[in-house]
Amino acid sequence: MKKWLVAVAAAALVGTGVMVADVMRGDTTVDRIIDGDTIDVTMKGETKRVRLLNIDTPELGRDGVSDECFAREAKARLEELLPVGTKVSLEYDVERQDRYGRELAGVFKEATFINEVIVQEGYARAVVFEPNRKFYDRILAAEAGPKHKKSGIFGAGGGLFRAGPAGQREAGSSAAGFRKLG
Repeated sequence: MKKWLVAVAAAALVGTGVMVADVMRGDTTVDRIIDGDTIDVTMKGETKRVRLLNIDTPELGRDGVSDECFAREAKARLEELLPVGTKVSLEYDVERQDRYGRELAGVFKEATFINEVIVQEGYARAVVFEPNRKFYDRILAAEAGPKHKKSGIFGAGGGLFRAGPAGQREAGSSAAGFRKLG
């Protein structure tokens, strides 16, 4: 009876245009931190790569390319927040995967919204991965503190970010605008 009522309520909400959150809870465990905004998790016995939605951290260097400023610090902080073996919940938006096949999600450790913490502490900036805007306003608000204090990636001096057309805020490769070290 309970399941039937939940199904009816969910259908009613969808029918009225209210979006029902797509959340993966319980059996999701952190396996590895890739960089400041990407982790590997195990869910339902399968390893998935997860890109933290609506944030962007500097990229680690590879193939002879230097690290971007604060890339190692961002990764180290995410390792502190999400040690291997940590249970997390993932909350999805409109599109669940990016063009690289990574899950796009808000990552929660109990009640702590990890995407937001990384930004509040100055290790990341807010970005939009259209059409996924679910957490963008919250992340953008979290960015105000370190931006105002000029801390973390916002205190690295002029030129850390390259200006995009008309204030565009998108993520991707190093073209997202972090300055390289070295």
